[in-house]
Amino acid sequence: MKDNKNLENVLVSAWVISLIATLGSLYFSEILKFIPCDLCWFQRIFMYPQVVLLGIAVIRKEYGIARYSLALSVIGGTISLYHYLLQKVPFFQSHSISCGRIPCPFGKTNGDRLKNV
Repeated sequence: MKDNKNLENVLVSAWVISLIATLGSLYFSEILKFIPCDLCWFQRIFMYPQVVLLGIAVIRKEYGIARYSLALSVIGGTISLYHYLLQKVPFFQSHSISCGRIPCPFGKTNGDRLKNV
């Protein structure tokens, strides 16, 4: 019984995190009008479905969905890591192509800090 409650808490936490990430990315792009680069879009492709998948899993108490969510998270996280390296590591900046319309190292700025959408 206690194990099920722990699994349910983890599932709800994962759903809340995916919901906040999704709403945050939509806020930056739709309200603040930051144009996301191509890598941002790929990351979103792997994040947005998790809100629905994890939401349904929470309602139906299906803990097995974690495998599918983990697969989406690993792929999206790998893209995110590469995106971060493009922005922060000089080697990657000089040896890679840009992210499309908005190049990663020169995206929206706030003073000296780069903002990831």
